[in-house]
Amino acid sequence: MGLTYLDILISRFGDEAFTASEFMTVTGNTRPAKLLSELKMRGVVERIDRGMYRVLPLSERPDMRIIE
Repeated sequence: MGLTYLDILISRFGDEAFTASEFMTVTGNTRPAKLLSELKMRGVVERIDRGMYRVLPLSERPDMRIIE
């Protein structure tokens, strides 16, 4: 089984803030802002500032099953 973007984010950044360009460097994704926006909508990351994000701990993530 391969790694997900969440696995990569947790292993590389943990609870530290990171930029979209750092995300692009680590994942190789050429559209980091688009992907981070999607992860934000899914409740996985939080936007701290313009271009700055952090991974939300499991206890802070919304329960997306309610929406589905």
